[in-house]
Amino acid sequence: RTCALMKAPRPRRRDNSAPAQVLGSATAGGAPAALLDAAEANATAAVHPLEAPGLAFVVGGDVVGKYDCGTPQPIPSYGRPVYAATVAPLDRATKGRWPGAYGADGRVFFFKNGDAAALPPYVVNVTAYGNDAPARTAYAANDTLDAEALLCVDAECSSRALGSLGEGCDDGCQGTVLDVALSDAPASLRVTLYFVDVPGSDDANAVAGVPYPTPDGRAASVLRAEDLATGALVAPEAATHVTNFTAGAYLSLSYSSSLRLRLMPVFGSARVSAVLFDS
Repeated sequence: RTCALMKAPRPRRRDNSAPAQVLGSATAGGAPAALLDAAEANATAAVHPLEAPGLAFVVGGDVVGKYDCGTPQPIPSYGRPVYAATVAPLDRATKGRWPGAYGADGRVFFFKNGDAAALPPYVVNVTAYGNDAPARTAYAANDTLDAEALLCVDAECSSRALGSLGEGCDDGCQGTVLDVALSDAPASLRVTLYFVDVPGSDDANAVAGVPYPTPDGRAASVLRAEDLATGALVAPEAATHVTNFTAGAYLSLSYSSSLRLRLMPVFGSARVSAVLFDS
């Protein structure tokens, strides 16, 4: 609603104060309306309730102005956003034992000295970006808060290992970006990322020498999933928060076009250990 303050002609001065502006009448909807003083209008000097169209504002017996409000304008309605991808709840139960649950079509594991990839034919490549080259880290069993978080290296789980790609930092770093380029991917494609919070590997506080800012395994990240061609957000960020993952967590998106996956640190970690594909 648009309201204009209409002022009356300048009256005779009653004292040495600045002259008041006085109205002899007020209207509401084009019809005469009662004049209210400040107390009746539940207002203080120089304040008028804008939701009372056409009422006059009176101070000390003088009407100092009235608000003339135009026709209320309709408030536009907006539908709820629609996202092209479906997000599954975080899976914290499977831990590093992915065979039978994820990666049936293929996968890529990130390690300090390179990637261990067995990609399905519809995955053209998985490319990482970050500040310069994204950091790579390797972990031993005693580096994690739960040794079961280490990934099975093959479908038989003959041994376990764990690495990561990305930064461990406070929310000042830029995060980690993965482009997943696809060609003729199945409509039922599910892309899954695996995360492990390893607090001892986070950037150290220069004073205390401890991981900063999450030394107790309370890291948190948000995954921003975009269509690689259009840049459109394909999943709500409210559904892609990654938390409580010291024992590992899987985040799955059902989407069959090329993706840009931007992992943004909230506290402590913008690291990913694996990407797995299922259809």
